[in-house]
Amino acid sequence: MCMGTYFGKGYSADQYLKMGFVSVGVAMVMLKERQDIMAFVDSVSESVGGAQMSGDHVLGIFLTLMSLTFDGLTGALQDSFVQVFKPSVNQLMFGINIFSSLYLGIMLSTIARGEVWFSIDFISANPEILWHIGAFCLVSCIGQTFIFYAVTTLGSLVCSLVTTTRKLFTVLLSVIFVGHNLTRTQTLGVAVVFSGLLWDSLSSKPKPRNPKVEPRNETKVKSA
Repeated sequence: MCMGTYFGKGYSADQYLKMGFVSVGVAMVMLKERQDIMAFVDSVSESVGGAQMSGDHVLGIFLTLMSLTFDGLTGALQDSFVQVFKPSVNQLMFGINIFSSLYLGIMLSTIARGEVWFSIDFISANPEILWHIGAFCLVSCIGQTFIFYAVTTLGSLVCSLVTTTRKLFTVLLSVIFVGHNLTRTQTLGVAVVFSGLLWDSLSSKPKPRNPKVEPRNETKVKSA
């Protein structure tokens, strides 16, 4: 949303609040215990304000900020690209995946060359993993189709809402099918997320139009 605002796309105050509800709720679910939240806050404060900060800390913070920046930039640019060129779902998905494959090929052939041979050796030693890789690719392809459909038809903000709340539903599925338990913090986070989603659903519901009342055809009775 910040990048969209920077590129001239306006958002209302309630949209910021709804996305804030969802983001805070998902964070509460992922950081399930109060100790986890306090440990996360302490680690961030020590990394940012501490006198002794290693090069790995600086590099990690820099890469995290760059990832968040480019993630927000992607949504804003996708909205502009869709409005100008109007690609279909498959065209947008194909173009982005082609560029990603070229970029990955360049990276693997230069900087991460050793990772390629390590991966080949691992697959050779464990050939049964090919089935899992194939299933992962198939499911990823299906999921990307829905993601790009959301981008082309509903916009990047709705797509961000979907990709954020999917983490919550992953936790809920683990509760249902695996038997994991929710803590009080996680339960409150689920309530906050669904409050934001319900608010968004009710506020986005189109108002019913007033039916047009056709004028009656009044017949004038002439006196003989």
